[in-house]
Amino acid sequence: MPATPFRTISAGALVLGMFSVTFGAEAQAAPGPINTGGTWYGAGEDCSASATVASYGGRCAVVGENSASNAEVVIYEETPDEWIYGGFVKLGVNQQASDNTITVQPGAAAAAVIGGRALGGESGAVANNNTVLVYGGQLGSVYGGQSTTETAGNKVEITGGTLTEVAGGNGGGGKHTNNSVMIKGSGISVSGIVWGASVNGTGSVSGNSVSITDASVGNTVFGGFVSRGNATSNTVRLSGSASVAANVYGGYSGTSGDALNNRVIIEGSPNLSNTLIYGGYSGAGVSAGNILEVRSLGLKMGNIRDFQELHFILPANTQANAEVITLSGKAPGKAGQPPIATDLRGVKVGVGIVGGANVLQNGDRVTLIHNPIGVETDATIAQADVSGYQGISLKYTFGLSADAKNLYATAKTDAVVMEQTKAPVEGQASMMALSVQGGDLAAGAGIARAMGATSGASGTSTFGASSGGSSRYKSGSHVDVDGYSLMLGAAKKIPQGTGQLMAGVFVEGGWGKYKTYNEFSTGVVRGSGKSRYAGGGVLLRRDWAVADAQGRSETFVGTGLGLSQAAPYVEGSLRVGRVSSNWDSNDMQGSTDASYDTSALYYGLHAGVGYMLPIGTHSALDFSAKYFWTHQQGDKVTIAGDPYHFQSVDSHRTRLGVRWNHQLSRQVAGYLGAAWEREFDGAARATVYGLDTPSPSLKGNTGVFELGFELKPRADDALTIGLGAQAFTGMRQGFSGVAKVMFVF
Repeated sequence: MPATPFRTISAGALVLGMFSVTFGAEAQAAPGPINTGGTWYGAGEDCSASATVASYGGRCAVVGENSASNAEVVIYEETPDEWIYGGFVKLGVNQQASDNTITVQPGAAAAAVIGGRALGGESGAVANNNTVLVYGGQLGSVYGGQSTTETAGNKVEITGGTLTEVAGGNGGGGKHTNNSVMIKGSGISVSGIVWGASVNGTGSVSGNSVSITDASVGNTVFGGFVSRGNATSNTVRLSGSASVAANVYGGYSGTSGDALNNRVIIEGSPNLSNTLIYGGYSGAGVSAGNILEVRSLGLKMGNIRDFQELHFILPANTQANAEVITLSGKAPGKAGQPPIATDLRGVKVGVGIVGGANVLQNGDRVTLIHNPIGVETDATIAQADVSGYQGISLKYTFGLSADAKNLYATAKTDAVVMEQTKAPVEGQASMMALSVQGGDLAAGAGIARAMGATSGASGTSTFGASSGGSSRYKSGSHVDVDGYSLMLGAAKKIPQGTGQLMAGVFVEGGWGKYKTYNEFSTGVVRGSGKSRYAGGGVLLRRDWAVADAQGRSETFVGTGLGLSQAAPYVEGSLRVGRVSSNWDSNDMQGSTDASYDTSALYYGLHAGVGYMLPIGTHSALDFSAKYFWTHQQGDKVTIAGDPYHFQSVDSHRTRLGVRWNHQLSRQVAGYLGAAWEREFDGAARATVYGLDTPSPSLKGNTGVFELGFELKPRADDALTIGLGAQAFTGMRQGFSGVAKVMFVF
């Protein structure tokens, strides 16, 4: 291997990009540099800032005036003595070593791998948004970005290999924010320290993170480390079977500065039996707002320090007498120090339970912390009651208590269903609302079109109707439904001794989207979703009207109703199909993504009676009374881990109405109507963990107003089309439009 060459740029920048690449199953180790873009930029030439280049023996990945960015380097070979950079800038002004990517393949080796390095002393020296991906190999130090002034957004992701130390961002000073290290894999070993970001001087670290799953770390883990300055809002997450041999710090501030709002999250079953875990350590300033979040049972740790809040989010299988954390009492300082008690004085404690099958009962006790050396508490903890939550659905009152060696949480009440559980049930009411609108279309425009299509026809006639609109249903809160319904069918007239019988069949479908809105004591919960249904049914109508000798049964365009005498009629329909829906919300307390999908069978009927009263030769009043029943079966879903059982929903409605029909010409007729509708049920009911949730309901009164017209293009045309509009006020508020078509064969 030749020695690494350095190329000096006249502007004072030094740029390195490394190492040979092989491509494809048959490729072999390259005897020299390979540029995957097809051209090698050698000594004395500028490298393209946008080219994908791999260099051999230290030639450049990217060169520019004060910039070393956008390089892509892949490392395959064993070069254990080499330092490998995606971008390297030194001594320039406003230096940028950003947006470089290094990929390390299994079998590779290097002394150090650095995504981007900007070491100039100017304020503009930044190393941002560099990425190092390690799939294997033996590596020394791995850094996402290095700068004496600023690193931000650098990522190191490790899924294989053996390493010495790792940092997302690193520098001797400056501001280091939002850098991250992710190490995931049971065979991964880091013998030294892991930092989200580290500053070995005066500066700040904020928003940096380390996540370790199943891997082992032989030294200390820092979310953010700064010798002199503030460590703020950094995070360490340990999960699976991760192990840490030394200490864990959410945030570390050395000889000056504060450690604020840092967090350590522990889940799974990590090996921390000899680990001292700090939330926010400050050697000379304030430690405040630092949180330990625990999501497992049966954890063993050395000790915990410098946390102001403890959040216990217990798993779904938590039973009475469970133990969460057992501490050995490890003391800070050199090894061999005698164990000490855990100081919890002034600490705030919160308890929650992940959604699942088990529900704690009144009197059930959980040991949150056990330290055989001792647990020091005060009245802040030992005599406090706290509210605890299970998933998004249940609320407990936990009493905190302590003895000399333990901190306990005891359920002081049975679980209570939270009022916000009404919100997901609104989705069931929305499904019913859309299905009900389909029933209205069948009983209204559907039967009218079927009657018109069979008027004067001896065979089977086809018809269709559709409606669409926007409605708000007052369900105790409100649900806004924008829906469209369609039906297509065929009908036949069967003459009777007096009047006629119409029989028809149809298929139907509907689509809609909806929004739910609820105001609770815990805040506003908004939800949204989409619904659809598809099915079919039959229509029947029996009329006793008789046409006179002049055939005035055809006077109204498309009605087929005789006008020579007042006459009654009866009608009915049957429908069956399947309705499906989804619902989601980001506002539920306990989950930022509560959602479900559901599907259920629906069926229903309507029956009506009416009376047609002619007024002169061109008008008639249509008096009607109708009953509607719609049934929607239930379903079982899981929402944010909580088991919900949606029960069947039944809608029972009556409608009393009158419509004035008027013939404008031989080709055009219009109508105007009003009705009063009463919903007697329409409640969507559900249980969660076997306990009843609040139930939204469509129950109430609605006023319905309608107008429209029907048109034949020619007086003797077989085609009739119609348009209409409806307005609703009361429990249901909004409007809809209706389009109708029929064709007589």
